[in-house]
Amino acid sequence: MRKSGTRVPRVELEEIGPSLDLVLRRTQFGAEALRTLALKVPKELNPKKQKNISTNTFHDVVGEVHVHRQKLGEIHEKVRKPKALRKRNLSEVSQEGSQSQDGKGETKKLKTQ
Repeated sequence: MRKSGTRVPRVELEEIGPSLDLVLRRTQFGAEALRTLALKVPKELNPKKQKNISTNTFHDVVGEVHVHRQKLGEIHEKVRKPKALRKRNLSEVSQEGSQSQDGKGETKKLKTQ
């Protein structure tokens, strides 16, 4: 800033650095195929839509999980239960009763493996 005779300082700008004079010379567009190739956006930059994900009023991410209907009868059969809780056929019960008792009314111990 330079001195001036008033309260407001005198402000002048000085040009520094290189100066360029730019001229627009091209009045036609390039080939259409080249233009579309230049404007093409890669698939990686486009965000993939996320299914079953939303945000609630508190801006927390909430997702839905869809589970098929479970077949509880099949699952129940696959779980190993203690022998006391297993269902037995009537034929097994009658065989066990005949083997455990002899003619005198006394009980025998069965060998289990």
